[in-house]
Amino acid sequence: MRNETFKEWLQYLSLDGDGELAKKLETKAKELSDPGDPGLRLAHITLNYYQEKMKTQYVAALTIASVYIDLGDKDKMFEWLNLPVDSSNPGAGRN
Repeated sequence: MRNETFKEWLQYLSLDGDGELAKKLETKAKELSDPGDPGLRLAHITLNYYQEKMKTQYVAALTIASVYIDLGDKDKMFEWLNLPVDSSNPGAGRN
């Protein structure tokens, strides 16, 4: 079940315009043979990807907050969820 969910998530990322991230995660997941916590390593890859993407493109604060949930960092998650919304641009997050 976990494998199917991961594949569906990769497909979602690809369809949502983040195919580059999907490829990185799929490649890294194949490399991970350690029975430790590969999800944590994949979450770090995801965070790094979105941090780079934010330099040139909009990334929703909710997207970053969800990565911090995966990393187990509640303080950072709430920091991103509590960002003020620019009333002149309601869709704006933090870049």
